[in-house]
Amino acid sequence: MPYTQEQVDTLVILNVIASTFSFLGATFIIANFFAFDDFRSNFAFKLILFVAIGDVINSVGNFCGSPDDNTALCHIQAFLTQFGDIVSFAWVTAVAWVIYNVIRREVPPTREDVEKWYRRIHMVIWPSTIILSILPWFTDNYGLDNGLCWITFYPNPAGEVWRWICFYIPLWGSIIY
Repeated sequence: MPYTQEQVDTLVILNVIASTFSFLGATFIIANFFAFDDFRSNFAFKLILFVAIGDVINSVGNFCGSPDDNTALCHIQAFLTQFGDIVSFAWVTAVAWVIYNVIRREVPPTREDVEKWYRRIHMVIWPSTIILSILPWFTDNYGLDNGLCWITFYPNPAGEVWRWICFYIPLWGSIIY
């Protein structure tokens, strides 16, 4: 373990504090979405809603603190943080895709175009994020890694491959897009 137990404890506390702020901000966005009719009928706000949902999922996973390795709570934390992270940056990428498709058009998109985009985005994001979050379970690569449960290299070194396939490549794809 590259960190001392004291350093891990500090990192876990800071992670929970940061997740609390993220959770509060995201729940504020979600509450406002449902509180105001204008937000619910606005395509852009629908996209932001799902970014916030991903952030809430990730925060809930981080609220688990530092569970013991190979426990149900550890596997729940690993799945929630993996899934929540990927959902968040997938929806941010969807926002970028929509902005690009609106700007590049000579004629503004119709309501039918936007509804088709919305359905297509859902059909791409949800199955792909679920699959990318389930894959590490097949090789038993969800476990404790430096104080938090996520994709680990132990007992199976395939965890390094899973990290790249399930997290880093989609993240970098999102950033590059």
